[in-house]
Amino acid sequence: MGLNDIQPWKNAYGLGPAIEWHRLAATETFVAGEPVTLGGSGDLNECGNAPTGAQFLGIALAPASYTIGGVASTKNPRTGANFTTGDLVPVAVLRPGDCVISNQFATGGAGVAVTPTLDNALGETAGLTLATGEWSIDTGSAQDDIFRIKDVLDTNKNSLQDPLYASNTGVYVVAECIQSQSSLTGDPPAS
Repeated sequence: MGLNDIQPWKNAYGLGPAIEWHRLAATETFVAGEPVTLGGSGDLNECGNAPTGAQFLGIALAPASYTIGGVASTKNPRTGANFTTGDLVPVAVLRPGDCVISNQFATGGAGVAVTPTLDNALGETAGLTLATGEWSIDTGSAQDDIFRIKDVLDTNKNSLQDPLYASNTGVYVVAECIQSQSSLTGDPPAS
């Protein structure tokens, strides 16, 4: 599990994705920043490796479980009680045009991290790959129909497309959603 592997980001209009609350499915252990999907009953689950757009709803904004000081916890920060099936979890629901940012970028389909550059990332379509507990935006994913890479940023989140920062090293990719569960099936079921 990689806390905050992928985070919502502003689009060209300065807006972020819509936030919706969905019911937690039984036995889920995802953390904030991981991709999630709605199961058949409308409950929230972590995505399986290399999800298609139809299997991807958005990014969890709160953990179903988390670790504090090396000790696993199942406490719901909203209630102070253990998470239980049906608790509501906030999700950044991605629709076409919504953006995310990640410092987990890969090109080979196996989630092996590489340094993003304008040459290997900009304009490429990408999917999501899970490897060794970390989610990455991967241009070599078996399912590369979820995102298009819009920008590469340095450690201070300056665009490498800007001539002032073009010689800096890429750290983050900004990816625009092409399709997701909500864009293919209409709005997800109410929780």
